Amino acid sequence: MGYLGVSIPYFYRRGCTCRICHSAFSSKKLRSRYIRLKENHADFHKEYKDPLLNPLLYEVYVCPACGYSFTDQFDDVTEAECIAAFKDKISANWGHRDFSAERSYEDASDAYKLALVASELTEQPYVVRGAVCMRLVWISRFLNNQREEARFRRQMLEHYKRSYLSGDFRDKGMSELALLFLLGEYNRQEANFTDAQRYFSNVIEHKNRHLEPKIVEAVRNQWYELRSEQKTGR
Repeated sequence: MGYLGVSIPYFYRRGCTCRICHSAFSSKKLRSRYIRLKENHADFHKEYKDPLLNPLLYEVYVCPACGYSFTDQFDDVTEAECIAAFKDKISANWGHRDFSAERSYEDASDAYKLALVASELTEQPYVVRGAVCMRLVWISRFLNNQREEARFRRQMLEHYKRSYLSGDFRDKGMSELALLFLLGEYNRQEANFTDAQRYFSNVIEHKNRHLEPKIVEAVRNQWYELRSEQKTGR
């Protein structure tokens, strides 16, 4: 990508330790001073003025030694069965691919797909799996890959629904209102209008709605979209 003529680099390196094989490696991160927001979308997707200066591209750490891929949200892996399952299904066939350089959207998509597989094999909380899928939705949207966008949106909805039922989102700093909104909005995108309306209603009727007025406002805005789509039969 080659950004020249700046005194402070766009990227810095963060040291990591693999949670499977315990190898030390480093991963690039984007300095916050260079992040320039272009637009906030209703479904939490952020667009940036320079698409390549997008922190989303660097959220996943990929161990070059064994292939374990994870984000800051991932829990430590302590179950021997999970470690053995990952080593058997991924590490045994790992080709030592290096993700430590600057990433394209295609690179980031590959990294998130690896993280999704890792999250399943290591039994990460449903809210963590849902977050990985949501980012794959955004990346697929940028790449104009509608098939993958729809596939990961459906997976995201399933994981977030299970997170809501189990309550594991509370341990990861996500509010119940935010989760309900995401379930409503992405069901709307999937044209699951009955489910979307139910989740939006849960936000409007929630006892703590006064604590998050921006979420409530977002629901009201998207409700207009929902009604319009219901009328047109989209």
